[in-house]
Amino acid sequence: MLVTQALEPSTTLPHILGAAIGFLAIVAIRKAYWMLRGREGIGLGDAKLMAAAGAWVSWEGLPSVLLIATMGGLTSALLRHYRTAAIRATDRVAFGAFLCVGIWLVWLYGPLV
Repeated sequence: MLVTQALEPSTTLPHILGAAIGFLAIVAIRKAYWMLRGREGIGLGDAKLMAAAGAWVSWEGLPSVLLIATMGGLTSALLRHYRTAAIRATDRVAFGAFLCVGIWLVWLYGPLV
């Protein structure tokens, strides 16, 4: 954010908002999952990574990051299903790796829409 402030001060606020929105979105999903299932569904590391994503690609890129990461995680789960023929609701997916791919792609090519 310091680089953004130094190079283009007018874009600092969207990046700060992106960090806050990214963190709060994952925390909200985490709380909703806890209320529905009564157990942890996503870690705070993912929330921190989404905050970093928002700081990096601004709030405008967050939906694209989340969409790319979700599609990657679902694809991974389906591929695991076809390899081992067993998927359970308690299986874990390393979502942070897919968030990193989403952040990288949005940073390189911009938001999807």
